[in-house]
Parts: sequence; C-alpha cells; structure tokens
Amino acid sequence: PAAATPAAATPAAGSAPPAEAPPQAGQDIPSPAPHVEVELDQETFERVLAEQLAQGKERRVAEGQARRAAMLEARRKAGGG
Repeated sequence: PAAATPAAATPAAGSAPPAEAPPQAGQDIPSPAPHVEVELDQETFERVLAEQLAQGKERRVAEGQARRAAMLEARRKAGGG
C-alpha cells in the first residue's frame, strides 16, 4: 500500500495567492517620473571617481559608477527625484 499524503498538507492547485496581475483595460497605469535633462554634478563625479579608484576598481567601472552618482545628485538638486 502506498502512503497517502493528507490533503491539508499539500496546497491545492490554484490556491496560491496570485502574483500582481497586469493592469486591465480601463485601469489607471502609474506614469513614470517626468524626464529631466541635467548636467552631471562635476564635484560628485570627481569625488566618487577618486573613491572608486582608491578601492582598486577598474577605471571604466569607476567612471560608470561616478557618472551614475553625479547624475543622481544633479537630478536631486534639480528637484527631479
């Protein structure tokens, strides 16, 4: 005889909570933040670049991270997020 698993111990098919469903027609979809053109914050770029290079990161990687930090800082100063 095979051992049967009690029905309460195994979840029934379709009983799991559904993942967030995609919006249906007619539902409001949140719009993304408005696009704000900003110049990189040079002070932040230079500071973060120096920090990244001091940690021994490759220059290309350090520049990318510094560029991102400078862009975020410039957006923050501009009030865009």
